[in-house]
Amino acid sequence: MASGILRSLALQAIGGTISLIGYYVIAVPMAFLLSFHLNLELVGLWLGNGVGLLLIGLSELYVIYTADWNKIIEAARLRNGDGDAEENIGEDDTDAIEGACESY
Repeated sequence: MASGILRSLALQAIGGTISLIGYYVIAVPMAFLLSFHLNLELVGLWLGNGVGLLLIGLSELYVIYTADWNKIIEAARLRNGDGDAEENIGEDDTDAIEGACESY
């Protein structure tokens, strides 16, 4: 659900990066370690995947709660051509979107 919110905020690159790191850097190696090296077998596979998904969810929620909503709204207005936004949308729109999540 949080990844859908990130997509609607035009922050899909951040959500994709979090998912990529969460699955391939955390979940898969942890599942492999737990299931084969610690002999937890199927339970280890589930635990590794569960921990990865938990970290993905928490990370995405952090991004959602710390995003600058005013900048996101302004970037959406620019994209849609509403309000006092300029007619020609170009790199300024991309800068507005990236500015909404400067700390990421």
